[in-house]
Amino acid sequence: MKLQECTRLLSEKALADGYYRKSGIYSSVSRRICRYAGNDDISLDEVFTSGFLNGFRKGLLADEISQNTAVFYLNSVRSIHTAVTDKDRLAANPELMADSGLTANPGLFASLSIESVPTEKRAVSDETIACLHAADLSGNPRLEQCRDTFMLSFCLQGIPFVDLFHLRKSELKGDLLTYSRQKTGKPVSVHVLDEAWEYLSRLLSGHEEDTHFLLPFLTCSGKDGYKQYQTALRRYNRQLKM
Repeated sequence: MKLQECTRLLSEKALADGYYRKSGIYSSVSRRICRYAGNDDISLDEVFTSGFLNGFRKGLLADEISQNTAVFYLNSVRSIHTAVTDKDRLAANPELMADSGLTANPGLFASLSIESVPTEKRAVSDETIACLHAADLSGNPRLEQCRDTFMLSFCLQGIPFVDLFHLRKSELKGDLLTYSRQKTGKPVSVHVLDEAWEYLSRLLSGHEEDTHFLLPFLTCSGKDGYKQYQTALRRYNRQLKM
C-alpha cells in the first residue's frame, strides 16, 4: 500500500470520528515524508525500514525546524505504524487490514528517539499589560478585538485560546463561567471579575444572536467549525504581532 493512500484512509477515519486535528496531522506527516523521499508514490514497506527512518530522522534534525517539531513528526510516524499493524486499530479500519501488508515491529523505532526540549516559560510584564489596557484602538476594530481577546484570556486566569474560542453562551451564568477543557474534558469554573467584563462587553457588542458560541469567532461545530477555529487563531496570532 502507498503511504498517501494509507494516510488518506486514516485521515478520513479521524474526520469521521471527530478528530479534526489528528486528520490534518496524518496529511502533514505524509507530505513531509514524501518530500524527504522525493517520491509521492512511496510505499509503506519502503518507509518503515530502519534505513529510511534513520535517514528521515537525520533529515528532520538538519532542517530549520525546532527539535520539538522533529519529535512531533517522529511520534506521528510511529502513530501511523501502530495504526497499520495494531490488531485493534486495524479492526476499526478493514481497508488497512487488507492492504497495509505490514506486521508489528516493536524494535523499529528503538534508535530513533529524540529528546524533547523543555519550553521556556515566558511572562508578560505588568508594564506591558498596563500599556495594552490603556491603548486606544477604537480606530482599528480588528486590533481592538485582538487586544480585548488577549486581555479577556488574561483576566480569566489564562484560559487557553482553544477553550476561549469555544465558550458557549450557556456556560456563562451571571458572573460564573463554567466550561470543559477541549483537551482533557476537565471542568473548570472561573469568576468573571469587573476587569474581564470590560473586554467581554466589547467582544459581545454586535455579536450574532443565532449562534450558541459566546464570542464572535465561531458560528458552527464539526469539521467546518474546526476550519473556522484554525482561521480565527491564525488571524489572532498574526494581529498579536502588530
